[in-house]
Amino acid sequence: MKQSDLWIPKYWKHSPMFADQQQSIGAKAWDAWPDCNELNLLMPEGHKTLSGHMAQFYPQSDLGEDASYYEEHIFASGQIPTRAENWHDYFNAMIWLHFPHIKSAINALHVGEIEQQQEKQNRTRKRDALTLFDETGIIFVSSEPSSIEALKNHEWESLFVDRRSDWWRSISVYIFGHGLFEKALSPYIGMTANAFSMEVDVDFFSQDRHSQIQALDLLIAKELEQGALETPSNLSPLPVLGVPNWYQDNNDTEFYKNKNYFRPKKK
Repeated sequence: MKQSDLWIPKYWKHSPMFADQQQSIGAKAWDAWPDCNELNLLMPEGHKTLSGHMAQFYPQSDLGEDASYYEEHIFASGQIPTRAENWHDYFNAMIWLHFPHIKSAINALHVGEIEQQQEKQNRTRKRDALTLFDETGIIFVSSEPSSIEALKNHEWESLFVDRRSDWWRSISVYIFGHGLFEKALSPYIGMTANAFSMEVDVDFFSQDRHSQIQALDLLIAKELEQGALETPSNLSPLPVLGVPNWYQDNNDTEFYKNKNYFRPKKK
């Protein structure tokens, strides 16, 4: 077994990026890799895909060679193919448990695009955007429109240094991409997310973190269904290690002067 396949009972100690999982359903201290049955016990009760099937994790090995295309299979059966002892699929399961409505919306949108394609392998721009968000996405919310503009304009020192005291009070982020969580096991300079940004009311931040996640799950699922993510350009790059409290070195303002990481927006 590869080192990367070893289960880490308290993996959230690797980075503050796992805080939501530590405080919520993902922090269950399994002594070994959880199987699909254990993960299914944590699925929000009664959650169905948009095709009306009960969502459940299903062993990839049990599907055989006759399994249909990944997104189509989930839509047609509710079964989410999950590889055993695999960090990528484990974190995918964690996202389903935290954001089931967004995941179901993405699944339905993929299938809708596939049905209009001549060749399944030729992704549309919309499917490219959905995949980027699914794999490396982060949800960026703020009650201040100027913070969202700073993100979109790559004004990194303004966002991370000048507004540092606003973080977690009127600015917050939530990892959505399961591939991003996999990278967080060994964070590195250059680690970048694709941010879906949304303005929220000031009252949003008076809620506890779990309630915020539940609210965003419903809000963003609706936004996606209404066409908020049509092309990759609808997402904004966000240098993950710049997020306050997520990386020790960013306590020094000099950290943000690395233009190879905190790149200005191209003109």
